[in-house]
Amino acid sequence: MPEGQRTYNNSFTPSLGVGRPAPIKLAFPGHVNNFLKESYNKSTIGLADQLINGAERHDLSQYEYGTLFDVGTTVLSFIGDIPAYLAGGGIGTLALKGAGKQTVKRVASSSARNKMKQNIGQAGKVLADNGANPTYVNQVQKQLTKTFVDNGDRLLFDSSGFAVVSGTHEMLRQGVNDEDYDWLKGVNKAIVGAVVLPAGKLGGIAATNIVGKKSPILKGALGLAGESAGFVAPYSWSEGKLMPNPQDLGHTIGLLGGINLLTRGRLSSIQSRKGIIEETNAAFGNKNAIKFKDRPENIKIKAGEALERDIAAKKASDVIKGGEQFWSKDGSLVSVVEKGLDKITYKSSGLTKPKTVPSSEFYKEFNIVQSKKAPRFELVRSIGRELDTLGINETNQIRKIVFGLRNGNVPKGLKPSDRGLGSLTERELYQLNKKLSQKSQLEKFAQELASVEVDFSRQYLPGVFGGISRAFDKLTLDGFTIPVVGKRIESQNYLSGIRSVEAKLSKPGVALEAKHLMYQVSHHADYSSQIAASVLGRLNKIPGANMKNMTDKKLMKLVTEELETNVGITSNMSNIAKEMRSIYDDLYKAGVKEGLDMKAYQGNYAGRFLQEDLADLLRNFRADINRKEPRVYAGVDKIANDPEVVSFLQNKLSNILKDNARNKPLQTYFKSLNQQYGNDVVKIFTDMDRHLIQKKSRPFSNIDKSRTGNVSWVPGKGYNIPIFEENAYANILNYTNQMANQLATKKFFGTNYQNAIKLIDDVSTGKVGKTADRATADTMKELMLRVSGAIELDPSRNLSPKNKEFVRQMVNFEIGTKIGGGLATIVNITQPLISSLFLGNYRVGIPGYMKRFVSGDRKALLKEMGLYGDSQFLNTMEVLTGTSKRGNTLSDRIVGGLTKLTGFTGMNRLNLETSASVGIDMMRYLNRVANGENVLLKNVPLSASAKKRIINDTLAGQSRTAWAKRKLSRDYGVTWTGKKEIGMTELTQGAIRFAKDTQLQRNLLKEPLFLTEPMFRPLLVLKTFGIKQSQLISKGLGREVREGNVLPVARLAIGAGIGGKAIINSYEFMQNLLSGKDEYDWRRAKLSKTKSYDKDLTSGPLGLGIGENLANQFGGMKPGFISGEKNYKRADYWTELLTPTMEELAAVGTMGVVTDFMSADNKMGNLGYIIEPVIWDDVTTVWNGLTSIFEDVDDYGISGAMKRSPQNFSKLLGSNIKNATKRLETDRQSEGRIESQRRRVHREIVKDVYQGKNAEAKRKIISWNTAHPDQPLLQPNAEEILSYVYKQRQKRKNP
Repeated sequence: MPEGQRTYNNSFTPSLGVGRPAPIKLAFPGHVNNFLKESYNKSTIGLADQLINGAERHDLSQYEYGTLFDVGTTVLSFIGDIPAYLAGGGIGTLALKGAGKQTVKRVASSSARNKMKQNIGQAGKVLADNGANPTYVNQVQKQLTKTFVDNGDRLLFDSSGFAVVSGTHEMLRQGVNDEDYDWLKGVNKAIVGAVVLPAGKLGGIAATNIVGKKSPILKGALGLAGESAGFVAPYSWSEGKLMPNPQDLGHTIGLLGGINLLTRGRLSSIQSRKGIIEETNAAFGNKNAIKFKDRPENIKIKAGEALERDIAAKKASDVIKGGEQFWSKDGSLVSVVEKGLDKITYKSSGLTKPKTVPSSEFYKEFNIVQSKKAPRFELVRSIGRELDTLGINETNQIRKIVFGLRNGNVPKGLKPSDRGLGSLTERELYQLNKKLSQKSQLEKFAQELASVEVDFSRQYLPGVFGGISRAFDKLTLDGFTIPVVGKRIESQNYLSGIRSVEAKLSKPGVALEAKHLMYQVSHHADYSSQIAASVLGRLNKIPGANMKNMTDKKLMKLVTEELETNVGITSNMSNIAKEMRSIYDDLYKAGVKEGLDMKAYQGNYAGRFLQEDLADLLRNFRADINRKEPRVYAGVDKIANDPEVVSFLQNKLSNILKDNARNKPLQTYFKSLNQQYGNDVVKIFTDMDRHLIQKKSRPFSNIDKSRTGNVSWVPGKGYNIPIFEENAYANILNYTNQMANQLATKKFFGTNYQNAIKLIDDVSTGKVGKTADRATADTMKELMLRVSGAIELDPSRNLSPKNKEFVRQMVNFEIGTKIGGGLATIVNITQPLISSLFLGNYRVGIPGYMKRFVSGDRKALLKEMGLYGDSQFLNTMEVLTGTSKRGNTLSDRIVGGLTKLTGFTGMNRLNLETSASVGIDMMRYLNRVANGENVLLKNVPLSASAKKRIINDTLAGQSRTAWAKRKLSRDYGVTWTGKKEIGMTELTQGAIRFAKDTQLQRNLLKEPLFLTEPMFRPLLVLKTFGIKQSQLISKGLGREVREGNVLPVARLAIGAGIGGKAIINSYEFMQNLLSGKDEYDWRRAKLSKTKSYDKDLTSGPLGLGIGENLANQFGGMKPGFISGEKNYKRADYWTELLTPTMEELAAVGTMGVVTDFMSADNKMGNLGYIIEPVIWDDVTTVWNGLTSIFEDVDDYGISGAMKRSPQNFSKLLGSNIKNATKRLETDRQSEGRIESQRRRVHREIVKDVYQGKNAEAKRKIISWNTAHPDQPLLQPNAEEILSYVYKQRQKRKNP
């Protein structure tokens, strides 16, 4: 039985200050704190703490509370008993199951349960024989059966758990009271603890049936009273009492409430995990990958419809392109024009008109894959690949499929291992290949749709946090009607804009096909990234070449010359040129194979892309034309015959040449086009558009490899018309990115995005889904506008060229000063602690992280993946600046140089590499867990069969396996298939996705649409990372905890604890170093009590005293096993180090804007910073600075006003300059700033003491007095607290 009621003194005397008692009572928050503290004291953990340290953690002897307080703390204390309760429940269950074969048979078998039911029936019969009402007897029997038979496992777990809690409490009580340990008493309490729950259940059943069919409320009250009496009776009897007293009953009611809540929570969690396991196995399979025939019926239907749409789209594409494509034996491309029953009409480059031949002859002559080998060989090889993809490998099964083409007639005389493919004609092989390909596509669509249901469905945590999430979804997405002044407003119409695309399309009721578009978008990015990564990997592996070579402009110009002047690959070409030629050829072949509209092959091809400065100008011209005369680029027929359009373009060209008379490249460019097209302005601007398409791939256009006719390469000089980029490395990266995007687009969205466009129309009209869904269709459309890049070319959604250039320069200024001139690099150092290592796990993640530095094999693998060095996947600057692509202007180069100089770019690159390295090892680890391998139990001393049973048969093992499958799909885009190893392609795609997501690169699905709106992006400079980080943590934590993995919570706390303290100390060190002053920092951690700072900075190198001050700053963060702060117990040291404060959570960026706000010294000021655009903040800084100068002129004169001005403007140039300019402060300025700060800090301290936050108050006092010993703050006394309360009340009375 929990210990009895304690008494507390109701008066309060502040321990700080002069010691006069306060004539006021503490505010409500003080009582709440005491309630929590007493709950901790009463718990198993609190008693153990008291036993170890010799005193209660929280001394509340000066307070006095009543019975309700005591009952409430008893209930809440059960939270601290949860570890003992769960351990006891698990031990009891396992002990019963492992008590021997005979015991198990007797207890666990169905016959034992039947015997128990018989006994309950006999008890009922006895009651009936003694005159009990048969109806009530039947009701009692049902309740007994449900409690002791149906829910017997639950009762066993709860009883065992409470037995351990009771026994543990007794032994800890003896130790705390310095009694001799009496183990018999402890065992007795444990036995009583095991009995009380069953006794309570019996008491509750008896009591509820006293009143018959009367009020349910009365029955519930009697049931609780009966259960409480039954629960407490064994305790009373063990203490020699016949009946419990009312106070004991009160405690028991509270305790039973806590137990019931915990039990319900545990059962809810179990049911939730079982549901997750079933859902996961239905999507991915259990021990083996699931087959199409085993899929749910709705998935089969949807997959079939998706395949039909895909086939229809390909047929439409074939009509557009001239038909299916095949290869002749000499490597020439042919296109099918028409197919008959036994004839095929085709065309090729060698024919002047289409040719018709018998089908059998066509299939003998042409094949579906370009190869020097026979078409038959290629068809058989393709069939083999499809069979492997489908997992069909048994000979008989293959024969059944093969000879299904001949109505199942299998020829005689086949050898046992002969699959029968040799018996088929070329046409039959082609038909079989097509059939298997479609079957493979069907399986693929089914798997994708099943994954979509798992990855893009709403998932909530149980309890309060889940309720908050549900309410937020209801408010912002599902919507509810709000009556406002005679009309009704739908909340989602106004609030849905703050939610991400993923949240919008994951709503219940959204068509599965619409959700599938999200899968395609994410895999479109993965696929294009993988293609680009493979090219980067090949470039990195060129013999004798390295990244330094690739950035050597002179060398790259020579490589361009080799590519332009050599046909194919020749012996006199350099290794770099040979590999680049091979890459161009391979990408060309991939484009042809995928069905892109490629121009004729050129053996001396080298990518030609306009120089960046020229391209920027042309884009501006194009945007202006599109704004004033949209028909030019809208695909309107016979536009060249429209005199109005022609006149407009002639005037436009004339003005361009006139306004840019000194721009030689521009003049040369248009002069060249004039000569080529005979002054045909429509063709001139159409060709300009084509060049821009090559520079930045645009939607609804294909790869165009034609050349500007009069541009050629002059050996030793360059292009005869100097308008194209001559850097071979830059050109091949541009070509690769463009080609990768087009290949991915064709694969996932169809030619010119036609599949996606058709799907959006079908969702809008109701052809797909249960009803027409315009809102979802609009979200899909906006998503695809961003995926395709069309939004960047829409004049109505972009700033004018002049305004865009102005904003770009402003943005560059912000990045250069706030990032280049700030301390952002410090935060980046610890970023993996709250990203890749947070979503990974320490056991796998930390070694994976370290491999980036110590493993040559890992570095080589990262290079092969294109994730080492200057990776093109690192788009941090684009995300920071809110642009889709960085330019190459002078300001762009300056900003790039500043961020490199301060280490910001290098640290971002390192974080990307380490995240990819962690991702590689995590994917392999998760695949092993999903396959059911003994990963966690590897070194546990159990037999292999026991480990297998734990993994396959227990809820924990099954949950772990399901978690691994879901995490592979969700975090890495890898579908579990049961294979032992993950393939290189999937490994690359997964590593890129994980690295980009954890490093907060652009992800269109996870961002609200307004974040990627071109006109709005400049307002979000430096803001998006905080938003993305909060999403990363909240989504990551929610899903991991829901799926049974609570370790990320601990990893987040550890990462924030260590990282936050390091960052705060680093910030403070740099701040003091630059300012020459020991500045007050309200975030200063307890472990970082610095010595007096060397304000004169006269010692050490360059007179900065860096070494000495660095040692002082971080002296408190020595590892706990070596030493800690004086007077620190080692356990306290580690607790302090690993337990983050809100300030430390914010410093390391844990929850982005959320922790920024919660930890702010001035919350409203911080909220203003979060909301206010950085550019506008600088504008107000300039205005306020100028105002201050004019105001100071009267008092200090012009000279004095100018001396006082640096501090007013220093904020513009970043935190480093701002701190450095404090050295230029006048004495009066410094005194005024410190005094103003001192008054504000003093008010905060008084408020903290009043609210019972004495530790916070003490920390601020110590921090202030360390920084400003000449202007100290004293501990507030009762008079100051009373004055604060009085002023607060006066303000409320007289607002």
